[in-house]
Amino acid sequence: MTVRKAQHHVEICPANDSRYVIFLKMVYLACFVMLLFLIASMIGMEGRYSIKTRWTPTGNAEHSENFYKVDNIAQAGIDKSQEIASSSDSYLTDLTSSPSTSHELRVPTPSNVETLRTLANIRIITHKPPPASAAVKPIKYLPGYSTTEHYIKKDGNCLFRTFAHFKYGDQEKHIQVRQEMIQYIEANPFEFQDFVEGEDPEPGIRLKKYLYRMKNGAWGDELSIKALSEAYELDVVVVSVSDRSMYAQLHVGNKGTTGFNGAYLQNDHYELLFQA
Repeated sequence: MTVRKAQHHVEICPANDSRYVIFLKMVYLACFVMLLFLIASMIGMEGRYSIKTRWTPTGNAEHSENFYKVDNIAQAGIDKSQEIASSSDSYLTDLTSSPSTSHELRVPTPSNVETLRTLANIRIITHKPPPASAAVKPIKYLPGYSTTEHYIKKDGNCLFRTFAHFKYGDQEKHIQVRQEMIQYIEANPFEFQDFVEGEDPEPGIRLKKYLYRMKNGAWGDELSIKALSEAYELDVVVVSVSDRSMYAQLHVGNKGTTGFNGAYLQNDHYELLFQA
């Protein structure tokens, strides 16, 4: 603004340029940028601390509906091993120690050396299918062990087909195996409902939704392995392999075991595992 002196008074008049208006706009713009920065920071902090572990018994905690509709032990156990390791009340067994009858989860070691050490403590007794129906190949990084190739059909039932072979010697009985798994869970709901995630606060409701998905052909998961190994009283070892690592898991369903049935999981597909 400008000041003009008259003979008996002083007049204050608007400035001819717009520098004052420009300054105000710059102040408003700076305040707006700072506000956006604060909002972005708050959102980032919230996302950073909202990570959920997968197999911790849920209780009254916050739940996620992020179910894996895949035989996804490899991704769950390898790509997210740090998340899974924090759930100490799960039913899986640490395989770097001797076999146990508990279902305690500890940190799996994604290493073929550790996997070999684990397998050395058990005996794999998987029944081999007839040579005419299945090709068997050695596992490159596990000397002394082999797996079937293109034997278990890739139709979304590979986990149930594998257990059908373990139990009945016939993978085509996978529908029966799925039904028997569902019946076992329904008969023992309190053994499983705390391991099922979901948005519903009631564990029983979450379990019912899980069983509904299984009845409609959902792919098997770790909970399926737990139920089947217990229902059939089978001890099962699952060797999971990814491009970065491998590790093994024991599922103990028979305290008086004489050996383990072996499964080999790669690219979200199960095949049979054998010991030379």
